[in-house]
Amino acid sequence: MVANSNDKNNTKMRERDAMQGTLEAVHALLLYRIRMTGESVSARDISDIFGNLWMKIESTFREIDEDTLEEGWTFAVERVYDAAQNNPGSLVRSLLRGRVDEPEVEVPEEDHHKDLSWDPYIRIILAPIVGQLDDGDGSGILLGKWPRRVVPGLLNAVRLLVGDELIEDMTIRANDIMATLQRSALDLDTEAFWEKVTSHRDAQTIRTQIFARLITKFEYYEKRRDWLIRILNGELANTSDEAPSVLAANWRVTEHNFVDLMTRCIDLQGDLSSLPHQYREILILDSGPQGVTIGEDFVYNLSRDRGSNDTGASKGTETDFDFGM
Repeated sequence: MVANSNDKNNTKMRERDAMQGTLEAVHALLLYRIRMTGESVSARDISDIFGNLWMKIESTFREIDEDTLEEGWTFAVERVYDAAQNNPGSLVRSLLRGRVDEPEVEVPEEDHHKDLSWDPYIRIILAPIVGQLDDGDGSGILLGKWPRRVVPGLLNAVRLLVGDELIEDMTIRANDIMATLQRSALDLDTEAFWEKVTSHRDAQTIRTQIFARLITKFEYYEKRRDWLIRILNGELANTSDEAPSVLAANWRVTEHNFVDLMTRCIDLQGDLSSLPHQYREILILDSGPQGVTIGEDFVYNLSRDRGSNDTGASKGTETDFDFGM
């Protein structure tokens, strides 16, 4: 009987030690998360919480009334800290020493474009133009930026031109990229994470696949160009009451903006002399020689429009604003 009693006590002690180790690990990870995210929860608050949990564990192995538990709360908190400081093998001690107690922790820069979506496909498609978008307060419009309200119209136009099936396939690939790079949900709030997603090698392939298909819809260039401009301006007109300023509310897409938009999306980098080779490869596979011909004509027409717009701007006739006059 004595042996059985000792075995039972030893089992309880091992169980209690295991639970203590668990509490120490969670305690340390919570402290680490607080320091990394800058949330307004103090380390002492977390210690109090887990100190209370430790007392509840203690109460399961020996008779302690509620008053004693309350009086022992502070003791329990100190016990957690003692475990961190005095136990050389303590996980919480190593984490505290190696990560939490560093004098300065670099907090990742906040994602400034999370209003555009956390959908990796959308972020990849929009990556070429996010730098051209106004911050959202309308202050960049006079500097040549575009209102963020142009984004829904652009996404809708892309969907109508390339089709849902291709977008679904590219969305799966974009999700795979994010899954490969994402380590925690907190990554979605950082600028660095989305930079890794949108600059990934497969992300470039996704953009090329989408915009190559879009190019094939420009067999009749002028009509498709004007159609796309109408789609974008229709969305802008419908959301003008959401604009942060009068200038932003009255901003409309012009042929000049269209050329700039397509140049960025197709990654022509200002070179409108020829169709990039990566588009030739995809267009051959997707539409055959006719697709390449349409692509070459598309680039030629973009170059022509840019030349025409540059001439108009030099004469003072070009504007990105339509005030309905």
